[in-house]
Amino acid sequence: LDMSHINLGTLVVVNEPDDVLAFLCAAVHIMRATAEDRGTELRFVGKRTGPVCLVDREKLLRVVLNIIGNAIKFTPRGLVQVRVSLARDPA
Repeated sequence: LDMSHINLGTLVVVNEPDDVLAFLCAAVHIMRATAEDRGTELRFVGKRTGPVCLVDREKLLRVVLNIIGNAIKFTPRGLVQVRVSLARDPA
């Protein structure tokens, strides 16, 4: 994210309903070729659909792709897993 916009309070967030698990599964799919090029298997572990949440899809995608990209970059060869599970609300 652009830290200067955050610090200035000018960051615009556009929240829309989205299936978060399907979103994460799609992000893994986007990064799979990058992982394979580096000799790394990229795997999504978890349900493929889940709750709908309000998210800024563009900003969340940038963050998730960055995290997955770093995992691929710093994994010499082998396996990177994106493991997702839902926690129950303790209330």
